[in-house]
Amino acid sequence: MYPRNVDTFLGLHETQRTIGLYLLSLLPGFLGQCSNLLRYRNSFDFACLLDRKFAMANPVPAPVLPFKLNKIYAITIITVHLLGILLLITLALGPTDWRPYLFSWPAFFIYLLGIHLFGQGITIGYHRLLTHRSFKTPKWLEHCIAILGICSMQDTPARWVCVHRLHHVHSDEIPDPHSPRVNFWWSHVGWLMFINRETYSIACLQKFAKDLLRDPFYMRLETNPYRQFVYILSQIPVFFLLGFCLSFAWSSQVSDAIRLGTSMVLWAAVMRIIAVWHITWSVNSLSHMYGYSNYSTG
Repeated sequence: MYPRNVDTFLGLHETQRTIGLYLLSLLPGFLGQCSNLLRYRNSFDFACLLDRKFAMANPVPAPVLPFKLNKIYAITIITVHLLGILLLITLALGPTDWRPYLFSWPAFFIYLLGIHLFGQGITIGYHRLLTHRSFKTPKWLEHCIAILGICSMQDTPARWVCVHRLHHVHSDEIPDPHSPRVNFWWSHVGWLMFINRETYSIACLQKFAKDLLRDPFYMRLETNPYRQFVYILSQIPVFFLLGFCLSFAWSSQVSDAIRLGTSMVLWAAVMRIIAVWHITWSVNSLSHMYGYSNYSTG
């Protein structure tokens, strides 16, 4: 699975290092943004975080006040991003012997494929199928698509539907949970960092997601939220075994199989989750703040 020729081997690692440096260059300000987000959570003076055009134009939705950090979301989002940044730093600057564990072309291919596949769990599943009921599928297929969304770590289906339907009630207005009228950073990820009493209420679920909760599959996810972590964490052994089996079938080398399995977990799971997060969040931020629109919401 890995080249035996020395020149090819060194060339491959140089390519891996170049990719790591390039990807790392895209994330230089993320740690500072997260640090300042927590530092200024009371004043919410986002002018100190970003360019002036991203400064807070309007107050946040009333149910967010007073600010109370959503510890589970904040810790999860920051931790997963730190893992991704650590991966890129180690890939770019770490020991050469580590790089086969951190990157492989098969893992990168599954990463790209996974962005599309698991992204559809959000786009087609959570959004079009569950929120807007744009089409119907057999229940087993609906649940499978929903599981793809769960594996993207964007909350339970009912919670996601609740927030998005509330968004459509107040589209791009201040009560919108991720209103772009506040600023870019808030609509992109800031709204996830703080508890919104409206979206976290039972009344919100009853009003906006009652149809989903009639299905025992979705109700079980709400009555026992830890069920979703079973699906999320199951990605680790699934992707490791996928890489391990592919490599072992090719080379019959256990060491090579472990390397590919590890790189598969890092790229097909961790890095893919980060990518799908930002693609989804960009719909709330970039898509609602820039480009053509029939009505001004700025």
